[in-house]
Amino acid sequence: MNDDIWDRAKRMASGIPEVALEAALEAERAACARESERAAVAVSKIAEAHARLNELDSENSRLRLQLSESHLNARVNELVKECSRHEAEARRARDESRVARDAVQSLMRSGALPRVTASREEIEDMLKDISPEALYADGLDDAFLGAAEGWQGHGHAAVAAYDYDACVRIFMSQGMTHDEAEEWMEINVLGAYVGELTPIFIRTYKP
Repeated sequence: MNDDIWDRAKRMASGIPEVALEAALEAERAACARESERAAVAVSKIAEAHARLNELDSENSRLRLQLSESHLNARVNELVKECSRHEAEARRARDESRVARDAVQSLMRSGALPRVTASREEIEDMLKDISPEALYADGLDDAFLGAAEGWQGHGHAAVAAYDYDACVRIFMSQGMTHDEAEEWMEINVLGAYVGELTPIFIRTYKP
């Protein structure tokens, strides 16, 4: 059965003219060539599309960067203006403070503005209220000036304040020379730190 079919197929093929076979093959080759060209064109267009997409991505990144830089520059300019405004306000405040201080000092020198003073008892009471553990310098009561308030450690505090030169005179009255009294002050008084509430010693200025 199979041999009969094969024989008939060979007889049919043998009956086709050679020219017709060549023409059919050529037509098939041309069709394949056209398909190949269309495929090549399609691949080229895909490559162009990818290249354009990359260009668009780059352009998008550049525009975003420009926008970010523009926003940053605008913010920097705002901060510069704000700093300039604060500096101007600080200069005005310093000038006003200087004028007020000069006026007060002038009034105090002329006697028109009396100095505000307090008794020793009042100062000691104030020290107890603000800094109950405030310390005093033994034997230097005659050099006691009052209290100095400010920030000590982590909070507001007050410490006893003494006149440095008066302390030196007290030691001189005990038989020391001036140099010995100053050396004693530097080593045994100023050098005796006993905590944040250690007394302070003020060198006064007399214009």
